Amino acid sequence: MTTYDATAVSNAAIAHKKGMTLQQGRALRDNPIAMAEGSSGAPKIVSEALDLFVADAAGTYTGLGRVDKVMVMGAVSATSSGGTVTRTASYELSTDGGSTWGSSVTVASVSATGTSESPVTNTATGFKLASLGSSHDAIRLSVSGGTIAALGVSGVSP
Repeated sequence: MTTYDATAVSNAAIAHKKGMTLQQGRALRDNPIAMAEGSSGAPKIVSEALDLFVADAAGTYTGLGRVDKVMVMGAVSATSSGGTVTRTASYELSTDGGSTWGSSVTVASVSATGTSESPVTNTATGFKLASLGSSHDAIRLSVSGGTIAALGVSGVSP
């Protein structure tokens, strides 16, 4: 991995009518590479700069007008020692910043029916590709008894 060197290109190191050193030249060449690689000490490139959207928990996420597609991933687990237990991971899309929501889309769902003598645990995982297009600008991720995450990008083909 390329090394990031902030000292070589600091305001103190670069001044009016001051010559460039070999160290400064290498830093100007290597620092953008180190940033892209995520090297230790390098500034991080935020997801908005790359037209990315990342969510790792249930919740409402707005301001997604720049995102074309969102891959939603869910994992749920249901345990029952009496009766039926159902767990679901899902999402909904909005065209008005989250004021109203479209129908719920199930990503993963599981049920378990067990007894106290014979408890049952079932699990399920799922993936769905949500097309936001130009009309949707928000997504609401919901989960009961599991985890849900999403990754959205601009310009992705199905």
